[in-house]
Amino acid sequence: RRHKKVDGLLYGLNANVMFQQQAESYFWYNDSTGMFLSFPGSLYNYRDVLLYVDPYITHFSKTGDRHTARGRYFFSDNDADKNQASKSQNFFAEYQYQRFFKKIGFNLITGLVGQYTFATSKIFIGLPGGGNRSHQVNAALYLQLEKKFFKRLTLLGGSRFEYFEINGLERGKPVFRTGLNLMLTEATFLRGSWGQGFRFPSIGERYILTNVGGFGFFPNPDLQPENSWSAELGLKQLFKIRNFGGFIDICGFYQHYENFVEFNSGRWGQGPNQSENLGFRFLNTGRARVYGLEISVAGSGKFSDRVDCQILGGYTYSMPQTLTPNYAYARLDWLPNKDSVTYLNSTWGDTARRILKYRIQTLVKFDGQLNIKLGKQNNYLIFCGFSSRYYSKMQSIDLFFFETDAPISFPTGIRNYRDRETGNLVFDIRVGTTIKNKWRVALISNNITNRAYALRPMNPAEPRTWILQLGLII
Repeated sequence: RRHKKVDGLLYGLNANVMFQQQAESYFWYNDSTGMFLSFPGSLYNYRDVLLYVDPYITHFSKTGDRHTARGRYFFSDNDADKNQASKSQNFFAEYQYQRFFKKIGFNLITGLVGQYTFATSKIFIGLPGGGNRSHQVNAALYLQLEKKFFKRLTLLGGSRFEYFEINGLERGKPVFRTGLNLMLTEATFLRGSWGQGFRFPSIGERYILTNVGGFGFFPNPDLQPENSWSAELGLKQLFKIRNFGGFIDICGFYQHYENFVEFNSGRWGQGPNQSENLGFRFLNTGRARVYGLEISVAGSGKFSDRVDCQILGGYTYSMPQTLTPNYAYARLDWLPNKDSVTYLNSTWGDTARRILKYRIQTLVKFDGQLNIKLGKQNNYLIFCGFSSRYYSKMQSIDLFFFETDAPISFPTGIRNYRDRETGNLVFDIRVGTTIKNKWRVALISNNITNRAYALRPMNPAEPRTWILQLGLII
């Protein structure tokens, strides 16, 4: 609502509640006839209740000041079987002040943000001293300055102090960022940026302890924060060809990580039942980097007053690598002659290029839609759309899955699947109509060719699905 008596004051409230009941599986039964069957014990059922309430208030003053306050209360109740039920509450608040100083040409943005999470779960028994309750606090103070020079060059610089506390463990660190945007011509823009990152491990990464299908998720209360920095250089070119206009964006990026956090498969448990000692654990694996290239194309155009189209395409290639392939990030006494776990002795795949595990390096996307307007007032619309996605083969996974793919242990067929996998191309289609610019009816099919593929080892993506959608535009 806009306040009737106070100019520039508006406030509102967004809220949502969702109920869902479904089942998920961690692993398929095998790579052929059992791809859409669950490995014994790996299927779990759950019912979710999710609720959030988002209040906000904004005031624009006559002098150009902008004050914004927003908050969120988020509640989640996950009633899952196999002793995996959990409840959490999250409280979030932020205040931001923004002002443009006309005389000196500076734009100032500053603010405070805080977040508190309280969670209870049967899977958080990895907490110090036992128990199943956990809390996490995140607070930050930030400041950013922007200035435009010669009506073509915009420079910005900013800093943010991050504070984290989780179950008594505290960390705080300032991070910085800088960037520029240069208008080379009226249709050509060059941009660059550099920034630091500081990520604290989550409650689940540090304290989860559970078992599904004979495989566990084990805690690591000694997990340390992850530090990083990233840089980007991009060029954006606008274009127009007759009645068709859009842009092409080319961007190169580089990311560097210290104390890189990854989950690793292995025999992390120490209980008497050896089968229940197998599973996953989050670990600091040393230094890593990710660099690559991203290209985006978007546009729209008209063939006539009644026929138009939109297209959107993208290509991303990345090279994710460990910089410390021989770094011993864990110790397992049961490993013969290799009790120290490193990237090289725990990875199956492209270790020559030191490719990080579970990364898809090439992603290509395309989406196009044709719209045809009907009726005397163009108040009827028929549309048809097509999209496609290509995912390259995942080069590296945990050696653990290769070694256990045997009849007497974990016969998933992952060896056979990886031998024949060369990449995956998926197609979607949609057709529909809008009636009097009010009702929208659409028929959507995802994975129309019904391709059987997996973006995570031993976890198949959805087969062909059909969706009938009815919408009311208010």
